[in-house]
Amino acid sequence: MLNIVNNNLIFGDFNLGNLGKVEKVIRPALPPIEIESKNIIGKDGEVYKGKIYGSIEIEVYVRLFSFSNIDKVINEFVSYLDSRDLKSLNYRGKRTWYDATLTDCELVEKYRQNYSLLKLVFFVPSGLARGQFMREEYKDFTEKKISLAGNCPVKPIFLFKGSSVKIINSRTGEFISIEEGSIQDFIIDHEKSYVYQDDINLMKRLKWNSDFFEIKDGDIIKSDKPISLKFYDRYLYDV
Repeated sequence: MLNIVNNNLIFGDFNLGNLGKVEKVIRPALPPIEIESKNIIGKDGEVYKGKIYGSIEIEVYVRLFSFSNIDKVINEFVSYLDSRDLKSLNYRGKRTWYDATLTDCELVEKYRQNYSLLKLVFFVPSGLARGQFMREEYKDFTEKKISLAGNCPVKPIFLFKGSSVKIINSRTGEFISIEEGSIQDFIIDHEKSYVYQDDINLMKRLKWNSDFFEIKDGDIIKSDKPISLKFYDRYLYDV
């Protein structure tokens, strides 16, 4: 029986590693980096503010075990090409996962010892990898020092039930505030820059000078009401 170590290629609920050997994965060492800076009147040069990471493409080449099921495999992946949703991507048993969409699927070799080589191209909008599961251990606090496992800042998701709240990142002074009103179950999603409850848009309750901010390792988050926090750890490269 063929035994291939770390042969998984999981995309959504489909594991192509069951159909072929993952021969090669091509991805850039780093996503494109754009420097964020600001011009100051009367000062030479610019003030450095940080980096913005661009998107990446990941190419995966799979040598199918059986030539007879090629049409079935491609037909399954064509349905993914039409999807408007990002799906979880993981290859070769890496600890890190990607939120990706499939952009290309083609046979680059039709015959080689009766096996076919399938090329798949995945687009990762964020350019960053993440942990497989969302961390949800920060619950019902008003002040908490946050510890990250990844090497990149995270986009937090705050959960709060009440009529108003103000949440502050002590390191940067950035805050996000919900104005007084009826009691709601708020989800404050800094990844999507969106405030909602289930499918209800609650952006009208967001105070105009609020910031959707990032959290770095060691940041202290303060709130005037009990809140909960969840997030994916983010990674600049595979782990």
